[in-house]
Amino acid sequence: MKYLKYLILLLLILFLAVSSYSYYLLKQQQPSYDGTITINGLQAEVEVLYDQYGVPHIYAQHETDAYKALGYVHAQDRLFQMELIRRIGRGTLSEILGPDLLKTDQLFRTLGIKEKAVQSAKEFLLPATDNYQKAALAYVDGINHFIQTGATPIEFTLLDIPKQAFEPSDLYLTIAYMAFGFAEGFRTDPIINKVKEQLGNDYIKDLATNWPQGTTTIPSQKIDALVLDSTSISYTFDQFAFQIEQILTQLPAPLLAGSNSWIVGGEKTESGFPILCNDTHIGYGQPAVWYEAHLIYPNNNVYGNFLAGYPFPPLGHTPQKAIGLTMLENDDVDFYKERRNPDDPSQIWYKNQWKKMEQREEVISIKGQADTSIRIFTSPHGPLVSGLFDPFNKEDDIAIYWTFLQTPCKLLEASYKIMQAQEPKELQEAITLISAPGLNIMYADTANNIAWFTSGHLIQRPSHINSAYLLDGSSGLAEPLGFHDPRTNPHYINPSNHYLYSANNQPESGTSNYYPGYYVPENRAKRINTLLQSKDKWNVTDMQKMIVDDQSSMHAQIAKDIMRPIKPVIIETRVPSFKQAMDLLLLWDGNHQLSSPEPTIYYKLQHYIFKYSMEDEIGTEAFMTLQKTFTFRRGIASFINNEASKWWDNINTKEKIETREMIFEKAFRHTVRDLKSTLGSDWSWQQVHTLEHQHPIGRQKPFNLLFNVGPFPIAGGNAVINNQGFFADTSGNYKVVYGPAMRKIVPLKTPNQAISVLPTGQSGNVMSPYYKDQATLFVEGKFRPQWIKRDSVVKWQRHRLLLRPLH
Repeated sequence: MKYLKYLILLLLILFLAVSSYSYYLLKQQQPSYDGTITINGLQAEVEVLYDQYGVPHIYAQHETDAYKALGYVHAQDRLFQMELIRRIGRGTLSEILGPDLLKTDQLFRTLGIKEKAVQSAKEFLLPATDNYQKAALAYVDGINHFIQTGATPIEFTLLDIPKQAFEPSDLYLTIAYMAFGFAEGFRTDPIINKVKEQLGNDYIKDLATNWPQGTTTIPSQKIDALVLDSTSISYTFDQFAFQIEQILTQLPAPLLAGSNSWIVGGEKTESGFPILCNDTHIGYGQPAVWYEAHLIYPNNNVYGNFLAGYPFPPLGHTPQKAIGLTMLENDDVDFYKERRNPDDPSQIWYKNQWKKMEQREEVISIKGQADTSIRIFTSPHGPLVSGLFDPFNKEDDIAIYWTFLQTPCKLLEASYKIMQAQEPKELQEAITLISAPGLNIMYADTANNIAWFTSGHLIQRPSHINSAYLLDGSSGLAEPLGFHDPRTNPHYINPSNHYLYSANNQPESGTSNYYPGYYVPENRAKRINTLLQSKDKWNVTDMQKMIVDDQSSMHAQIAKDIMRPIKPVIIETRVPSFKQAMDLLLLWDGNHQLSSPEPTIYYKLQHYIFKYSMEDEIGTEAFMTLQKTFTFRRGIASFINNEASKWWDNINTKEKIETREMIFEKAFRHTVRDLKSTLGSDWSWQQVHTLEHQHPIGRQKPFNLLFNVGPFPIAGGNAVINNQGFFADTSGNYKVVYGPAMRKIVPLKTPNQAISVLPTGQSGNVMSPYYKDQATLFVEGKFRPQWIKRDSVVKWQRHRLLLRPLH
């Protein structure tokens, strides 16, 4: 027994020693927020003051010095995130994460993202003569100085990732990552095409492939008339949609999913100056997507939100102006069915002749396995995805026409000039440089200008085609005609109602036809518009409440539309839990508070209705993919109210024809029984709606205990202003997967009193005190300051880092 005690004591000492040593090693990898660092190539000393939330305020005497310092401090907080994003674009994830990411690498290799990045860097970045080019390359130099001299992040050690210098072309991989996340057509077009070809127009009309008439749009000053018809060819390629869905789920870096932004002009504020609000909706992950930094150098004072591996802030503010953004959701992806030459598979029929395709071979390294190779063909429409994922019919080749691949990539120049712009027209000129992705860009300044612009080169298509469906690549009749002049994109400068908003809904075109896209349902836009009309004078406190608003009249109405037809049947059952659930839904105002039981009932009921009405026709896999598309979500209200829809009848029950009321009743009974068995008597939203910020390594236990942040119960829900989004299933556990990647409010009278919050924190280094210090603020709907005046920065300074030139 005595020896056993000694053994236990020895093991305990050994455990403590190992734990202490591991903690010591982790502490050595903590970012250096204090001290002095020498960097080659600086022209003068740079001072970096970190505030109480770890935001670097960079004071430099030269522009390139400011961006070199930004690259350094950004890398020491987010190098692993930068590495993952460039590996996504290069198609080298399986080299560090193994065969599970092979399909992801195959997709990005096939798209030719790396080739596009290298070409763009040669064309628009090298040699560096313009200011934006010099600043961008200085940023890359700063990243590389940290890679050469800084501590190695723990993730590199755990995954055995070699530290490799960043290249100028890697900046364009971040652009590609953003553009791919915005290209909803990759997910939507194949599954919509499946429904059309397999079931026909009687089924497709319940999916809102075009913007529903009478719903909330974004007012626009000017746009050319556009015409859309519905001619296509017959062929299904739904396996591509399933594989894309799997890839999106496995990506180790989150993608953009939507956003809210609105501006109230000085005529509608207590201060007499505009107030800009913005919350960008992006997939949650750890670290969060945005990194905040404040750059001060001669003639510039910019507080911005930065993407990993990208030098210029897509959104931010100065003492004179504020910029916000949301996704435009325009359709910039078309799929073409090519016809190969049976005698020469390297040729396709194009404009009345056989045309040889470009081809190349890619070798992919896989961790723990032998290398594999793929042969990639590119037609005039774009890369062929046939054969990329089984089970493709390799004789029926599908090409992807994507605006990002078809147009020059000038986003670096545009991003730089957007933050330099001093008035709306100057901003508009910079925005026209952006071909992809499509964005809504919001602008307000101290001269009391407010404006909304849309970016993106919009594809000009023949009037007889519907771009939601598969197009014939061999006839020559479905060829793109070019791009609309970006100066005619939807926009509005200084509207007479003194406010502007964007919530990824359809922009007006000035005609009865709208530009096609994957615009989200009107829910958020309608709520924003209603609230902005409800008050004559606004202040920052009002905006703080509005940006976390979680009420939806649309959801409340749909709940009533479901319950009213079956109310007599439910009353007749005399089951108390049935009546309780029914009464809650009939009286619900659409709020998504933590204590509310209504959303718990509503989303489960809604999911069962969709499952019972659609899964029999298209199968489980296609159904789960379809319900994640905005096209499906746009049509929910009209579908629920369409008693004659073909979807209601179950095609597997030949002996009877199901009606809408039968599906509603079945789904309702199943919902209540499920909730009673899984939750007992407490059906509150906080029991099922939770947010956990997952680190790529934290997806594997027990690393979740070290790297992940949460879970937290959280208010909000799908398609409300506080858009805490999830994908419903029969489990009834609504794990939030996307939502505000930041919230930001900028009062233009007092820009130094701008406020914001990130979902977790500034740093991606698990040992940093700024790894998760904002997580509680975020879920509670609170804010923290964004200082731009030096006296405020100094007052709240927590660290001081000096970067000195090497002499």
